[in-house]
Amino acid sequence: MLKRFKVKNFRGFSDEVILDFSDVSSYAFHPECISGGVVRSAIVYGLNGSGKSNLGLALFDIIEHLTDFKVTPDIYFNYLNGDSALETAHFEYTFDFGGVEAVYSYSKSSYRVLTDECLSIDGRICVRFNRCGGNNNFDVSLEGASSLENIITDSSLSVLKYIRKNTQLPSNKENDTFKAIFDFVLKMLYFKSLDERYYIGEALSNESFIKDIIDGDLLADYERFLQNAGIQCNLAIEGDGDRRVIVNRYKSKTLPLTDVWSTGTASLTLFYCWWQKIKAGGVRFLFIDEFDAFYSFKLAKQIIRVLRDDNVQFVLTTHNTTNITNDLLRPDCYYLIDGAGIIPLSRRTCKELREAHNIEKMFKAGAFNCDE
Repeated sequence: MLKRFKVKNFRGFSDEVILDFSDVSSYAFHPECISGGVVRSAIVYGLNGSGKSNLGLALFDIIEHLTDFKVTPDIYFNYLNGDSALETAHFEYTFDFGGVEAVYSYSKSSYRVLTDECLSIDGRICVRFNRCGGNNNFDVSLEGASSLENIITDSSLSVLKYIRKNTQLPSNKENDTFKAIFDFVLKMLYFKSLDERYYIGEALSNESFIKDIIDGDLLADYERFLQNAGIQCNLAIEGDGDRRVIVNRYKSKTLPLTDVWSTGTASLTLFYCWWQKIKAGGVRFLFIDEFDAFYSFKLAKQIIRVLRDDNVQFVLTTHNTTNITNDLLRPDCYYLIDGAGIIPLSRRTCKELREAHNIEKMFKAGAFNCDE
C-alpha cells in the first residue's frame, strides 16, 4: 500500500506537501477503512484552486517513467511551480508491503527529464542515481544486479525501470520489494469524468466503454448496476459485429442508449467499466478527481460504499460535504487540503471526535479550519 507521499515544487505546490496515510487514530468504528495501520479509504476536500487535481497528477507522475503506459503530456503542462526558484520538482513515495517499508524518491526538471533517483528498503539504500554535473553512473546493491552495466545516458530513462528490464533478480526481501513496487505502480489508476474525460494508468480493453460491456457479456450486470443506482432502464443489444450497440427499450420505440442517457448515466457507466477492472484485482491504488460531479447525493454515497467494501486503496476528491459523515468513513479518512497542508479532520481540531458527532455540521461551521 501507499503509506506516505511527498511533493515539492510541482505545479501549485511550492513548499513540500505531505499526504500521510499512516496518520491514523484509534477509532473503533469502520475498521475496514484502515489496513495495516494505513488509510485505505480517503476523501479529499478543498476550495477551488486548493490543489486537489494537482495532488492526483503529482501522485501519478510516477507512471511516466516506471511504466510503458501512454500518458498525454499536455496534462502535465506548467510542470514546475511558478513562484519557486528551484529548478526541479521532488517526489517521494513510501510504500508498505507486508511490513517492509520502501521509499522511492526522485527529482525532475520537467515531466520527462529525471535528475535524481533513490530507492531504500527498510532504511538501506539499494539504488542511487544522481545525474547532476553530467554524471551517468548509478549505484545498485540489489542481489543479481552486480553485473549490470551501470551507465545510463538517457535522462528520461528511470534507473529502476532499467534494472527491471535488464536483470533477473533472485527472490529475497529486497528484490521481492523492488518487484512489489512495480506491481503496485502498474496497477495505479487515475481518472476523471468531467467535460474532459481522461485517465492515467492501464487502459480499458476497448476505446469505447460501451464496447467493453458488450464484449465482456456484462449487459445484464450493467443493467442491474444502473437500476440499483435508481436509473430505470430496459436494455438490449442490437446490430452485428463491430456495429453492435446497447439500446434502451421504451414502450413505443427503441433508442441507442448513448443518444438518450444523461451526463450522470454516462459518468456512472465509465465508473462501472473501471469497476470491473478493480473487482478483478487489476487496480491497487485508485484516484478519482471530482468523483461525484454528476451524481446525486445518494448515488455518491453508494459509490463510496462500493469502494470502501472492496480491498482497493482509493482517494476521491469532491466538494460535496454530505459525504462527510461517520456513517461512511472515519474522521482520519477525510482530508482537508489548504495552506496548512493535507491534514485529516482528526488532526484539524482539538476536540475528541466520536462516532456520534455530526462532522459535516462541524465542517460547515469551520471547526476544522485550524492547524492543530
